Amino acid sequence: MDVAVIGLGRMGSALVRRLSKLGHNVYTWNRTRERAEGLPGTYVEDLSKVRANFISIFVADDDAVMDVLRGGLLEADLKGAAVALMGTYTPRLVVSAAEVLRSRGADVLALPVVGGPSSVEGGTAIYLAGGDKAVAERHMEFLKSLGEVIYVGDLRQTAALKLAFNALGLGTVALLGEALSLASAYGVDPETFGRLLGMTAFKELAQHYLPRILAPMPPSFTARLAAKDLRYASLAAAEGGVPPLITDAAKNLYEAATALGKGEENYPRAGATFMKRTP
Repeated sequence: MDVAVIGLGRMGSALVRRLSKLGHNVYTWNRTRERAEGLPGTYVEDLSKVRANFISIFVADDDAVMDVLRGGLLEADLKGAAVALMGTYTPRLVVSAAEVLRSRGADVLALPVVGGPSSVEGGTAIYLAGGDKAVAERHMEFLKSLGEVIYVGDLRQTAALKLAFNALGLGTVALLGEALSLASAYGVDPETFGRLLGMTAFKELAQHYLPRILAPMPPSFTARLAAKDLRYASLAAAEGGVPPLITDAAKNLYEAATALGKGEENYPRAGATFMKRTP
């Protein structure tokens, strides 16, 4: 099948490699062509020339989605194609983008991903599918070849579920970093803190995230993107009538880390920006 991937960040690049392993004809586009170097597939210079059965939009934020649509994709022949909005976007953006894409004859799915680049490439990521159920069912065999699939419901519900999940995860890791900072400020070493967590219900949290807080690692997801996702979660919560009190607190932490020059760090380590003692 002909599949196009628009946006070659860490997640989009991982999806390209997954699709190539599955034997699809992959076409790629990115705002800067350098991101396509070393990736399988055929690079498309002009978005208006995209021709594919399935088109993944995997760019960073709401503004980037609109840039893609205005930058040529809406001029492409989209009749009969499925367009999947695969990043973490606001419900408002997903609905408005779907309207214009449908006006060009495309089927539209919200398809945000739970998991990192390695799980996308390895086929173990979870895909939250939303939109018209008949459209989702029509493409379900292909979607299941990418990883686990949960059909959520309409576009707004699917975008909101991804934001809710990210708010929980990012907020939990932010609080873990702050708790570690509190203990460290009083001279408690991280090993003792981790030992305590390992004897409680927080064992898996500590095992997974404490090493990423305590040592620099190549980022799979940055503090800057964490701040963006929490900002979107806060907006969606407010629009849904839910006061985003804790979400806003976590958002403020990642925004502060970004303002202090840590925006491209792995988000768990950036979450402990204010540790008084660094290992």
